[in-house]
Amino acid sequence: MRIWIATVSEQVPSDSPAERLLRGGTWAHELARRGHQVTWWTDNVDHMRKRLRSSENRSVGLSEGLELRMVAGPGYKRSVSLARIHHYRRTSAELHKWMADSVPPDVCLAALPALEWVEAVLNIGEARGFPVVVDCRDMWPDLFTDLVPRGLRWPARLALTPMFRKKRRGLRRAYAISGVTTQFVEWGLEGAGRQHNGMDFVAHHAYSDPQYDAATLAQAAESWDASGVIENRDLLTVCFFGVLGSGFDFEPVMAGLRLLGTRAAQVRLVVCGDGFRLSEIRRSASGLDGVHFAGHVSGAHIRAMMERSDVALAPYVGTRNFLQNIPGKISEYLSSGLPVISGIDGAIGKYLESHECGWKYSDASEFAACLNRLLEHPDLLLTARARATKAFESDFRAETIVERVERALERVVQNWVAATGK
Repeated sequence: MRIWIATVSEQVPSDSPAERLLRGGTWAHELARRGHQVTWWTDNVDHMRKRLRSSENRSVGLSEGLELRMVAGPGYKRSVSLARIHHYRRTSAELHKWMADSVPPDVCLAALPALEWVEAVLNIGEARGFPVVVDCRDMWPDLFTDLVPRGLRWPARLALTPMFRKKRRGLRRAYAISGVTTQFVEWGLEGAGRQHNGMDFVAHHAYSDPQYDAATLAQAAESWDASGVIENRDLLTVCFFGVLGSGFDFEPVMAGLRLLGTRAAQVRLVVCGDGFRLSEIRRSASGLDGVHFAGHVSGAHIRAMMERSDVALAPYVGTRNFLQNIPGKISEYLSSGLPVISGIDGAIGKYLESHECGWKYSDASEFAACLNRLLEHPDLLLTARARATKAFESDFRAETIVERVERALERVVQNWVAATGK
């Protein structure tokens, strides 16, 4: 098949050495490896570092059968901002022009949250005669209203009416809807105002293990040793990797560590990542000697730290976008056989519980109780680690997930050809 994948705000291989790819990039590489001709469309912003990759459109051949096309736009500095919306509008217009001059695909995947990109792809699909699958990976723009105080949600919803209308139009025009969980597909179908059509499908966030040579991993391990985070199996080491923004709540984590009293000396929390809430989180950890802030680290550093960790932390806030989601961070943790401690229930908590590869907490006392239990019963970690590995292999490994995506796209194309004769 000739496949287009249109995503925004994803990392690309040139962003940094051994860059970890996200959903669209992983699908693109794996589908090309399986013999398809893939064009991966994305924008020119390195979302993690909020910097422009280029000031003009660029096309790069990544491997046999895989071309990356980066659409130029003005960029943005905050994930939740008007500048980001403006960036999507500008790049969607450029995307439409570039796609209109390209050989059309057999099928295209267009990903939310970029409503403007979805609309541009749907317009081209209708004009050029190919089916478009809208992939729901963020509940956009619903997540905006979830982030404001409850008393301001109705005014926020009113202010965002144009975006909600655009979301509904895009979902209604989609030939099929995919999502990261069953709940996300149902959210998309609700927006589309229809029932499951037999072509809609669920695909968890796939994770492809990055390959690092022994020298690179050894260098990363030495770097951790030099920073004072040595391998120490006498400590319960908890790791976190992510952008320190509005999506995470560390208050119950730090308060829970304080509730441990003298036992806190047996726990080490390593926080890796930057973001606008870093200073606030640092202040909340004041006086906790076992908390280490490492800043933004490379993929090799992440792998080395996961190898010397006992459990991973997922302190997500309880918005719908997270409660009904299993973010890619979970699959990354599980890939290293790390059980996960989740700050929310929802799809994450239920998955960890049903697969016995993690635990959940709702406040500081529950977080402290979880750590106490692991300190008192280290055998729990051994069992959970084995189950974490099993869960990853069955539900999140890239080869497994993309094989399911491939079959779903083949159904879409076959149905389209049968229905339209094109």
